[in-house]
Amino acid sequence: WRAAKAAALKTVPVIVRSLQEIQKLEIALVENVQRVDLSPLEQAHSIENLHQQFNLTYEEIAQRLGKGGSTVHNIVRLLQLPPEATKALADQKITEGHARQILALNEWPAKQTELLSSIIRYGWSVRQAERFVVAYKKGATDLKEIQAKVRTESPETKKLSKHFSTPVNVRRMANGGKLEITFKTEEQLTSIINRLLQR
Repeated sequence: WRAAKAAALKTVPVIVRSLQEIQKLEIALVENVQRVDLSPLEQAHSIENLHQQFNLTYEEIAQRLGKGGSTVHNIVRLLQLPPEATKALADQKITEGHARQILALNEWPAKQTELLSSIIRYGWSVRQAERFVVAYKKGATDLKEIQAKVRTESPETKKLSKHFSTPVNVRRMANGGKLEITFKTEEQLTSIINRLLQR
């Protein structure tokens, strides 16, 4: 309205809504969740308010927000974080992706604390946090053993890096992993391939 007045417009397209007060509140909450500047935790609280105050299912909320049901469920799950992880997320010491990996260990509170500490202390990426979770769920219990699986470098990758004159890293996944050889130019890629094909 203010912009239209500043532009000296005589008419503007409008939508006139006549709703009950409760419907207005619901719309206000939905619009609040859709704000781009909301933090993940603020989104989670807003969605939970819609769920509790209006008895809406998460699927109904997802439809109103134009999001997938699983997306809404994942956002709300952030409210299940342990207090120290919630604070770290609010303080932007960890990301939403880190938080999801911490939630994946909800049956093991001590491991959640260990993972949170490692993320903050060592500056782990989300991928490294994911490898920590995978390693623990596969039976690795000792911190050194888990950290070894999280590391992207090893004595072997260092030898390969020296051999190819470029960084070589191992990326462990739920099943197996990847050996990544970095190249910067097409010429370097050709050189690496030729070395790999040498017998």
